[in-house]
Amino acid sequence: MSPTPDDGWIEWKNHVLTELKRLNNSVEQYRDKQQAILIEVAELRRIAAAIEKYKTEQEHLSMDVAKAKVYIGVISAIAALATSAIVTVVFQYILTHM
Repeated sequence: MSPTPDDGWIEWKNHVLTELKRLNNSVEQYRDKQQAILIEVAELRRIAAAIEKYKTEQEHLSMDVAKAKVYIGVISAIAALATSAIVTVVFQYILTHM
């Protein structure tokens, strides 16, 4: 039996097709949003990796600075001792030759 305009099938068919198009558009919008979220997550992961690399490099730099401070401290102590010894020798020389 073929549908006739009087049994309401044509209106129902149009309603179903319209609803399918609307649902399809909704699914496509959600798919686009999901893709955008995946891109944002990938970008956040890249940023997190860059921050972690920065922290590691900062820790290495801090260790290098600490080593340099120790080295400078040792050199300063040696220089102070040498200066003190030289001044002592000079004063002793001056005092003994006066």
